[in-house]
Amino acid sequence: MSSSSPFCVKICKRLFVRSATNRLASPLAALYRVVVQPVATRETPGAWYRDWRVMSLDGTTLDVADTAANRQAFRRPASARGVNATGAFPQVRLVGLVETGTHVLCGAQLGAYTTEEVALAAAVVPALTPAMLCLADRGFVGFDLWQQAAATGAALLWRVKATLTLPVEARYANGSYRSALRWNSHCRSVDRTPIPVRVIDLARWHHAILSELRAEPVRSSRGRVVPRAVKRKISNYSLRPRRRHPTRSADYGVRIVK
Repeated sequence: MSSSSPFCVKICKRLFVRSATNRLASPLAALYRVVVQPVATRETPGAWYRDWRVMSLDGTTLDVADTAANRQAFRRPASARGVNATGAFPQVRLVGLVETGTHVLCGAQLGAYTTEEVALAAAVVPALTPAMLCLADRGFVGFDLWQQAAATGAALLWRVKATLTLPVEARYANGSYRSALRWNSHCRSVDRTPIPVRVIDLARWHHAILSELRAEPVRSSRGRVVPRAVKRKISNYSLRPRRRHPTRSADYGVRIVK
């Protein structure tokens, strides 16, 4: 086959583009780490709690082009429909830190759909600083990741599953209590020292907040004096419900003890 044939040119062009893309990937990733940083000022609404910059650790998935290379690298999610019981597109899993006041995504890490969020989060939390308050959902709490995040000096406020056992070591006047995260056989950390945490029962605090909001009178647009929270909602609870809500399992918020 002649080296000038269309087939040869097409293959060479494809290899060149792939090689150029691989060469660009590392510099672009490095540029992202340097340039993309929190941007909120003190005047930015929702960006601060006291002296802490509020950041949220979270994950999501993104569809990518349905090519053989992407299917092999990232995999497809499972699905109850379809011939192969898989989703329509391969997906990339993404975990990063989001500045709550601006939605700037910092320290993002990408992986295959089959990669666990906690595994990606281990490469994200080093972006935390002592000037940050990090929020996270219940799926991230574990001895290894908490230990790693706490080592950055950031304040941590993470939800945990109600089924997680956190024994009461000391009870505080506001209803929260002191406990500890402990090493177990699934952990990889060399340091097995129990990590002190403070546990907050959100169910108890939720009702206390509702009572406080209902007791605070304000003047409505029609001139009537009504509770401040008559037409607002918190965490999907109606502040003035017309019917009784079903019983919900309690969540717990956990934060590092300073």
